[in-house]
Amino acid sequence: IAGKLNTVNHYCDSKPGIVTAANNFFIVNEETEKLYNLSEFVKPIIQKGFFVNGSVVFDKKEFKQIVSEGKPSKVLCISDEKVAELPLTVRNYLKIGVDLELPDRYKCSKRNNWFVVPNISIPPDGFFFRRIHHYPKLLKNKAKVLVTDTAYKIEMRSGYKINSLIYSFYNSLSLTFAELSGRYYGGGVLELTPQEFKNIPVPNVKVSQTVFEKYTAAFEKKEDITEILDNFDLQILNASLGLNKEEIERIKSIYGKLVSKRFRKKS
Repeated sequence: IAGKLNTVNHYCDSKPGIVTAANNFFIVNEETEKLYNLSEFVKPIIQKGFFVNGSVVFDKKEFKQIVSEGKPSKVLCISDEKVAELPLTVRNYLKIGVDLELPDRYKCSKRNNWFVVPNISIPPDGFFFRRIHHYPKLLKNKAKVLVTDTAYKIEMRSGYKINSLIYSFYNSLSLTFAELSGRYYGGGVLELTPQEFKNIPVPNVKVSQTVFEKYTAAFEKKEDITEILDNFDLQILNASLGLNKEEIERIKSIYGKLVSKRFRKKS
């Protein structure tokens, strides 16, 4: 069945997020940003998957919530060209990194200036967090923020939309292949490598903005991901593969058993 579907890589380009080499130093909270006058030298970023909520859209309101809670939310963005012009307060902050011996870390030592984080590009269309707990997190980046390498940056290919990819992704068949593709870690955590994520088969069900907004509302209200599968599996898998209700229930049962096995639960 899955052979009839295109994989994630057909719809989008996905790459690991930003590697700072020392998140605790290079990603600061609002208090530190103000204390060292870093505002001119930082950009908004999501550091960890558990900072985002149970939605499929990450917007500016949710980012402001992270900032207000004092979580690290801005990444230091200094260019090599600006090094000579850095204010004293910024240099004072960099001294903290020197005291922590960050310049000696392997990745930092390979840079022209140890504190210039490379590959900081524009915010992606969306992001997929590589470590999975109860279900995979694939989000639209409405807040236009950057993301660390805890996630894969999603850039849609020509002719495809992030709304439709997200809507189509959350079905029992695609989630089953995510479970089969990744590897388990302690506490039931599942992790997908970049290639494993790219190879997940996903239907292509195009949705309007209105439909996606209703879908987003349903996703936010869910108690469990199975509610989404119960409500949308038939629409997605029937439209894309012609599967009937009985066939879909069998796939959903397999998915449930795989998740239970991951958490070492008895089915």
